[in-house]
Amino acid sequence: MYKYTIQLIKDSTMDYLKIYNDLISKRKMVPSEEDYTERHHIIPKCMGGLDDEDNLVRLSAREHFIAHKLLYRHYKTSKLAHAWFMMTATSSNQNRFITSSQYESARKAHSKALSESMKGEGNNFHGKTHTEETKRKISLANKGKKRSKEVIENWVEKVAKKPKSAEHRAKISRKNTVMLKSLETNEVIRVHKDELINYDLRIWVNPIKHKFIKNGTSKNNTIWITDGVKNKKIALGIEIEAGWKEGRTMTSLNKKVFIEGVTYDSIKDAIAKGGVSRSILYKRLTSDDWPEWKRL
Repeated sequence: MYKYTIQLIKDSTMDYLKIYNDLISKRKMVPSEEDYTERHHIIPKCMGGLDDEDNLVRLSAREHFIAHKLLYRHYKTSKLAHAWFMMTATSSNQNRFITSSQYESARKAHSKALSESMKGEGNNFHGKTHTEETKRKISLANKGKKRSKEVIENWVEKVAKKPKSAEHRAKISRKNTVMLKSLETNEVIRVHKDELINYDLRIWVNPIKHKFIKNGTSKNNTIWITDGVKNKKIALGIEIEAGWKEGRTMTSLNKKVFIEGVTYDSIKDAIAKGGVSRSILYKRLTSDDWPEWKRL
């Protein structure tokens, strides 16, 4: 092992440090054959590394990127995250080609590390507040400024809509609540499970657990009614109109039908001779839009 192939922290869940040390040892003993190489501090300067020859090694651009990635993966400090992310930057003197996935992984690590470092006492403004004079100056500086619609919407989403207290959070929380839809008015509400006893569940149903048919009613909360010719579904609890009664009229396949001037002895006969499918036949016989199609 070379002098500077680090004796820093030897216990690691995933052996990033061993992979790093192996890379450094190899390049110290066998220089890279790449035409383009970069200078790398074996012990990073942010960890006390020096600029002396023993702490420097020449790596290919790819090896240099990997070395900084390994260091961050092992130590996970904000400075090492920054050093890794800076490997995605290029200049006229650097011959680097970074893929989108490499940039993404480095950028995410950098962003996360910065976020963590700015929490609590890591934030320079931690425990401080603006003086009244400072607040007045900020207010005056922003007075009369027109903000774009995007800026306002962004503020509403990130600030205004946030819960303002523990009580507010509890009030808007969906925990232990259910969604209900009225079969009579189509109104949708959300209520706590303890309040379900106050609702008629023949009228108020959960729209997620029930499959709603065209008119907005649930198959589990409807009844069939008939006028002797036509059948239809209505919601439970709704008054049955005059001329209709509960139940269904079963149409006989042997009943005569009249279709566009032709009388057929039965539905079977109409299907066989008229060249129309049963589903279309039933649909038109029960629809007001097809007056030339009717049962006799």
